[in-house]
Amino acid sequence: LVREPRRTIVVLITDFYEGRPEQELVNQVREMTDAGVRMIGLGALGYDARPSYNKPTAGKLRKQGMDILVCTPEKLAECMAQIIRG
Repeated sequence: LVREPRRTIVVLITDFYEGRPEQELVNQVREMTDAGVRMIGLGALGYDARPSYNKPTAGKLRKQGMDILVCTPEKLAECMAQIIRG
């Protein structure tokens, strides 16, 4: 579905717990970042607004080029702007 990878940002909202083999997600992220897609993983927050996600998986995705954010919805736009600006 991506027609212009270098102009595409994909935001994955997730807890990073996979229902399938984790390596499939890692491979997909690597494939997309290698193509030039900007990948951002938005880690889940618990009911108390504290991070509640699979940190080891998020770390593997970071190594493949995915930026990892963990923030409240109110801070999402600000965080995204910082990532886009570099």
